[in-house]
Amino acid sequence: MWSSKARCDSHSKGVFALRYLVIGKAGGAGPVMQPQQVPQMLDRIIVPSLEMLAQWEREGRIHGAAFAGRRGHCMIVDAASNEELNGLLMGLPFWGLLEWEITPLTSYESAANGAREISRRLTSL
Repeated sequence: MWSSKARCDSHSKGVFALRYLVIGKAGGAGPVMQPQQVPQMLDRIIVPSLEMLAQWEREGRIHGAAFAGRRGHCMIVDAASNEELNGLLMGLPFWGLLEWEITPLTSYESAANGAREISRRLTSL
């Protein structure tokens, strides 16, 4: 499971994984195509992308799910760098069909430490 403290607190443990919230949503109405073209797009683009995501989930690299009843998904991704995350996403066959929203995350421990530090600074004024 990805909740290990070593992966969240990467720099203090010598593991340099970063964590991101990644949301992929279908942009607009989607590509315009004839009904007979839809199975081909599903077979060549959508299913292979979802299979890649399922494989990454089995490997523990991501944790997420598709949205129920609409085109899109969200996931938490561990990557060594922004460049690695970018490469992962661009490698998905449906990469260009979705609008991506990426939010870097920090561990709760790190957030608590930051809040303590701000409190300490404000108290010493």
